[in-house]
Amino acid sequence: MVGLNDRCVTLILDATLQVRVEVQYEDREHAFYDREDDRWFGAEIASAKVADEIEVEILVDVDRKTGTVRGAKFLTQEVSIFGPSDWA
Repeated sequence: MVGLNDRCVTLILDATLQVRVEVQYEDREHAFYDREDDRWFGAEIASAKVADEIEVEILVDVDRKTGTVRGAKFLTQEVSIFGPSDWA
């Protein structure tokens, strides 16, 4: 518990969420690098779908009388998702 007053209880919850995302990335498998221009040629945009579990913290305000959630805010700003090891 983080806070308590006459109307509200404020809590920080640790939650595990299941997420599914589609990630787009530059596939350089058949590309070549030009040092003079400092860029890749022949790279293609590829995508992959990834499912993972992430850990987050959520700040929740609960009404003391009704037990109703009055508001919630993600405290975790960034998460890492890991996909196949053969990504470019």
